[in-house]
Amino acid sequence: MSLLSRVAVLSVVALSFEMPMMLAADPEATSCETEGSSISFTVEKAGHVVRFNCPSTLEEIKPAYEAGDSTKVCTTADCSNEAALKDVLKSASLAQAEGSGSSGGNDFTLTVDALPEAETSVFFLCQRTGASRSARRLGTAVPSDKCGVHILVKAAPQAPVCSAQDHTLELQITAANSDTSFVCGGTFNVIKPANAAKVLQGDSCETEVDLVSLVPHASRSALEQSGQIKLSVTDLPQQQQKLCYRCEDSSQKACKVLVTVSASHTSDAARLTAQAALGALLAVAGLVYVA
Repeated sequence: MSLLSRVAVLSVVALSFEMPMMLAADPEATSCETEGSSISFTVEKAGHVVRFNCPSTLEEIKPAYEAGDSTKVCTTADCSNEAALKDVLKSASLAQAEGSGSSGGNDFTLTVDALPEAETSVFFLCQRTGASRSARRLGTAVPSDKCGVHILVKAAPQAPVCSAQDHTLELQITAANSDTSFVCGGTFNVIKPANAAKVLQGDSCETEVDLVSLVPHASRSALEQSGQIKLSVTDLPQQQQKLCYRCEDSSQKACKVLVTVSASHTSDAARLTAQAALGALLAVAGLVYVA
């Protein structure tokens, strides 16, 4: 094998170890195993996952588990009131699995993809199999023969409002898998571009382009009740980008929203690491060749 071929092979091997993948195991679900008591969780960020366990001694959940749109939750600690999960938390889902920890029973995972507009609490009860399903009205207390699960979901943070003519609201996105929100308020309640897949480019806020042409995998969505506009970024762009939106009134006077999306430093770091590794390999190969 020639010197150049040996260097190429060594370079490929070195680069393949440049960014090892780390896989973290899911944490064990918190078990609700003490009758007459409860466990509590707080969800403060979108995408948060809560995992709890109804152990083998209290393995039946109330409300009874049903998948998809049929999933129900309790709105009071004693489960005297039930409601569809989709009506209480629109962007949440509940999944059931066999207990993974030492307590056995069943594990439940509540995933909250988006925070609600108002702070919301949901409840479950872990009870013995075959326990009475009739509501036991004990005020807000957990029944003495059951264990309660309380999940408090915080409200989405209030978004800044763009509502003044010739004003520019400046926002930033500095990390991947993050978002920012704003409201076109007052009389300036019409967003331009109207098409969520489009954006205005740069400080001038004039040239309309595809959003993903500037920031790959970015998306824009709207929350109907609050009027919030949310810009979500999965991956940072290679270069810093300025995304602009216009909040217009009926006469097309505007308040501007300028979102600066930071550049990704991953590609630069990877390139420098590769160059350093290749340089070291060339140096070693040169010494071997001379020897």
